[in-house]
Amino acid sequence: MKFRLSGACVVVVAAIMIYGVARPKGSPDLSQLQIDRAQERQLVLRNGFAIRNASLTHRVTQDEIPFVAGPEQLPQTLAATLPPIEGFWISTDSTNGIAAVAILRSDADSFVEVWGACQPTDCHWPPRPLRVVEPSTELGQAGQLKATLDGPVERSAIFRHDGQALLVEVAARYRDDSGRKDNHITERFTRPFAPTSNAGLPTLPPVASVVRDKYQREFGERVPIPAIFNDERSVDCSRNGHLTTTAYIRRPGNRSTLLEMYLSHDGTVVTAKRVSTVITPAGTFKTLVVIVRYGATVSADGIELFEKAQKQINEDHAAFARGRGYAAPLVVFENTNILVPREAIGDPRRLTDVRAAAASRGVSPTGYQLVIAIDPDPAHFAGGLSTPPTGDVYVGNFGHWTSELAQPEWTAMARVAYHHEVAHQWGWDHDWSPSCGETKLGFEPFMAAPVLLGWEDIDGDGLPEIVDDTPYGVRR
Repeated sequence: MKFRLSGACVVVVAAIMIYGVARPKGSPDLSQLQIDRAQERQLVLRNGFAIRNASLTHRVTQDEIPFVAGPEQLPQTLAATLPPIEGFWISTDSTNGIAAVAILRSDADSFVEVWGACQPTDCHWPPRPLRVVEPSTELGQAGQLKATLDGPVERSAIFRHDGQALLVEVAARYRDDSGRKDNHITERFTRPFAPTSNAGLPTLPPVASVVRDKYQREFGERVPIPAIFNDERSVDCSRNGHLTTTAYIRRPGNRSTLLEMYLSHDGTVVTAKRVSTVITPAGTFKTLVVIVRYGATVSADGIELFEKAQKQINEDHAAFARGRGYAAPLVVFENTNILVPREAIGDPRRLTDVRAAAASRGVSPTGYQLVIAIDPDPAHFAGGLSTPPTGDVYVGNFGHWTSELAQPEWTAMARVAYHHEVAHQWGWDHDWSPSCGETKLGFEPFMAAPVLLGWEDIDGDGLPEIVDDTPYGVRR
């Protein structure tokens, strides 16, 4: 059986730079694709994104979200005793310009890495050396430390300890002809976990122990029992694979700070890392679904068929919970579905138009965590679009359907929407646990290994890490 697919699963990068300045992003050039299930799924769009994982009768493409590694290498050896200012810090303000700070020290020098609050991946400053500008008069305190970043935008940042918090003052001077005004911000940060010593750490297998040390080295935060996916079968269609590790740090509301690393299979080499602010992959999600009605593809019972598919999505999560012995599903979608004629929406691919169309029919998108557009346009074939962490999702006619959709087609669209595009809102990237073609890795119908989403109990306390007050073996 053949399916003709087109379009790219593109996470739109509305990259708000560290002071709220948008980072422009060009739209990819999309072309039509054809998937033959008897062939290996190494397909490439004209923009060069490799196709991944075509097992759900839809296209899955590599998102253009590069991991940014700093050009400087931090020293391997960290001091055994760190002053309170050192470690990983996250902002206490949900509207902050800076999302996270890592202060690291070798035997002789200290360094800082900063992640600005961008979407979908926080903007990364490469490591910069810290120097003392004002010594502290208090025993065990670091005083005021300063780091600078030169270039078209000159930035200087002051870091100082304030009780249990870290205060960061950043001054920016714009020399890039952008017309932006120089500015100055002050923000407060807190440590998500209490510092731990080597004496209090559990004994782990060799690779897990090395990965734990990498968290300390790369983020200044020791994750006692890291979540790891390390399957040698997990490779893309170019036969590239790696170890993936993630750690969710829950924040107020339904947001989390997500730490990610890709490493060699033995854990010794870090090939990529990033920090993201994402929707926490747990809880009940109020979801507004706008189904665009076309005479050729949407029958009179189309919305009922889609509702059956939605029930199966919730059953997938319920079955996973039962299999793990959990008292309830970790994820539940509470759906409100509306059918909107095509002529009532300016552009179904423009999610602001989708929200406006819903509001015009008396259903305000306010209060919904997710807004999903289902667009089986018989004249326009497209893939999916996800804009994390806004909650907006678009699913187009990836199957090139030109006649009325039956239950299998509606089920396929629901699986793309909920298991694929919504997973991007949770921070999932295609390369977390890559596969090629029909390769099964044991966690289907989910797109990623559940351990990476915090859905497994890896510290043995009876709670999956994503809902655990002491995740990954952390002690309070």
